[in-house]
Amino acid sequence: PDTRVHCCLYFISPTGHSLRPLDVEFMKRLGKIMNIIPVIAKADTMTLEERHEFKLRVRKELEANAIEFYPQREFDEDLEDKMENDKIRETMPLAIIGSDTEYQINGKRVLGRKTAWGIIEGLTSKT
Repeated sequence: PDTRVHCCLYFISPTGHSLRPLDVEFMKRLGKIMNIIPVIAKADTMTLEERHEFKLRVRKELEANAIEFYPQREFDEDLEDKMENDKIRETMPLAIIGSDTEYQINGKRVLGRKTAWGIIEGLTSKT
């Protein structure tokens, strides 16, 4: 059996500011030996605008510190691959929330988390 670790979901604290020095150093080292997928944990604690700005700051920091994350540039074998991979890179870091509770929204059952402001859907492709 293959016992190697192929991927690391690296959870980033939703500070709204930037990466911590420890995050930068850790991802630099990990990126040399495995695929890293950066993820903003508890993304529902941020507004859409805060999350968007935080994602941009984190992406710039990753690039400025030469931290490789999935998909790495070496996977861009042709123009089609590069275009597809660029779409994925633009979504990084991913933003997630977790939920195992179903709610009824507009006649549709969705997984989500209920807050004082409404229900946050857990499965959506929106940024």
